[in-house]
Amino acid sequence: MPANNTEERRLKLIAAILEETDEKALDILEKKVAQITYDKVSHSKVIGFRPNGTKVIKSDFMQCITQTLDNLNHGEFIAMDELERRSQNW
Repeated sequence: MPANNTEERRLKLIAAILEETDEKALDILEKKVAQITYDKVSHSKVIGFRPNGTKVIKSDFMQCITQTLDNLNHGEFIAMDELERRSQNW
């Protein structure tokens, strides 16, 4: 039954899109579809390899960058001289 439910939902979406005539609504739909497609590719796209040979996946990399920027925006960082001072004890 879940497969039928999924198929019914897909058919309803297709019917709604075919009936849509408003240009703004179509623009929004196009952008959403493009974002979904981009997200799917990002979750599996290999953009490099770490020194140990482990794959770097684009979505993981972007998540790390986003987290880092968020930390910076909230003042969660240390200055280079502080890092150098701390590293002397390693």
